Amino acid sequence: MTLAGISMQLVSEKREARSEKREARSEKREARKG
Repeated sequence: MTLAGISMQLVSEKREARSEKREARSEKREARKG
């Protein structure tokens, strides 16, 4: 793996983690409404 490949992987992992957090937050909001 090149340095560029490693950094790209890290960025994509961070993005995935962020989207997962956002989904969890929206699920909590829905649960509160219900």
